[in-house]
Amino acid sequence: MSFSELNLRDIPCSRRFFKVISTVTANLLDMAYLIFLFLMSPFLVLLIRRKSLWTKQNILSWLGLAKTPEMVSPVLFHAVSFGEFRNISFIVERLNKPCVVLTPDQELLEYLMKNWVNRERAVMLAPLDFSFAVRRILRKIHPALIVISEVDAWPNFLSEAAGSGVPLYFVNVRLSPGNSILFRLFPLYRMLLNRAGVYAKDQKNRALLKKSGIACRGVVNFKLLSKT
Repeated sequence: MSFSELNLRDIPCSRRFFKVISTVTANLLDMAYLIFLFLMSPFLVLLIRRKSLWTKQNILSWLGLAKTPEMVSPVLFHAVSFGEFRNISFIVERLNKPCVVLTPDQELLEYLMKNWVNRERAVMLAPLDFSFAVRRILRKIHPALIVISEVDAWPNFLSEAAGSGVPLYFVNVRLSPGNSILFRLFPLYRMLLNRAGVYAKDQKNRALLKKSGIACRGVVNFKLLSKT
């Protein structure tokens, strides 16, 4: 499938259906995260101080309280690495719409702020995967469309994005051994993907996704896009 065939309005999303699911899973995940943070707090504090991440701006971003760009219904992209950003950058160029990139990677954040951001493009540090932080940042950005590179996003982000009623896409998806196990062990994760628009990295991954019970809509060839 070529990029021109993507229809940005062809993904239905039932707000009522996902509201119940999002609430239950969010409560369980939030409790698990709190327990983890409590147990690992000494190590995490040392790590944050060592990498000079303990800043006011980072804290506000982690809690979903950071100031958001003044854009009207932008497209929201999620990328956790330079490689994932390179993939979605081809989409950004062809959409010709205001966009916001969320990333948990501090180095990618700093690079984009210096070399990529302009009046129609913005980048933000992704919030921690607490439901209240994710819900707050999605409400403040108020995106018209959410695009996630591969499936590298935390559970609450996926759940809140799917439950927001905003059309949701996963692009350049590939089935790794870890993803395969995740789809089998957690039917909810598979259900979330099936309510979104999933586009595989190539035909091989498209076939593997279908075998895992994921309704793959096609293939987005980023190598082809980069040459057009």
